[in-house]
Amino acid sequence: MGDASGQTVGEGDLDLPDIQFSEDPEVAQIQREIEDITDADLETSLKMLKTCNQCKESAVRALVKLDDQGEQMENMEEGLTRIHKDMSTAEKGLLEMNKCCGLVMCPWNKSADTDIKDYETDWNKLNKTTRTVVKQPEANSAFKVIPGVKPAMTEKISGNWKEEELEKNLQSVNEAVGNLFKMATDINEELDRQNQVVTRIAEKGGMNKERITQANKIAEKLLK
Repeated sequence: MGDASGQTVGEGDLDLPDIQFSEDPEVAQIQREIEDITDADLETSLKMLKTCNQCKESAVRALVKLDDQGEQMENMEEGLTRIHKDMSTAEKGLLEMNKCCGLVMCPWNKSADTDIKDYETDWNKLNKTTRTVVKQPEANSAFKVIPGVKPAMTEKISGNWKEEELEKNLQSVNEAVGNLFKMATDINEELDRQNQVVTRIAEKGGMNKERITQANKIAEKLLK
């Protein structure tokens, strides 16, 4: 019998006796059936533990990729902020160029100045707003793993090493599932956070595009 790490599990691994079959044929038959079921359960527990380990590896990779993705999003948002600041400088320069007689402003300049202030206000609102476009499924509050508490996972019948090994494997599975639950919760929270960032990036990108279009129109008037 092999455990989840590929090591062999046998009678020598635990200081417990193997099942002693009765001399009564009928009782011995029942004992053999119990032994067969225990063997099948033990094999299944090892497969469950292996699956949990594979899921953990996948969850770790997902968290790493989400972390990298989050960093890229932050860089994108910083780039949009730089564009926003550059556009503020450019708009102020265009307004200065539009002045007539040094101190008198053309009629459209007042509205342009108002637009700049509106952009600043809207931009600041975006930085303060935390909205979620797509809400991930809520964590199941009914699933709770209490640290340090290990409830009995099996009922001892034969009292041999196989039952003890099965109990140990199921305890490991229970702990692994609890860890997976925590990792899934972390992934859920990070996805929600990144959804908010995606929303801000889209809105900031649209705002910058609108400002660039407006600045180009003012520049075209100056060149006429």
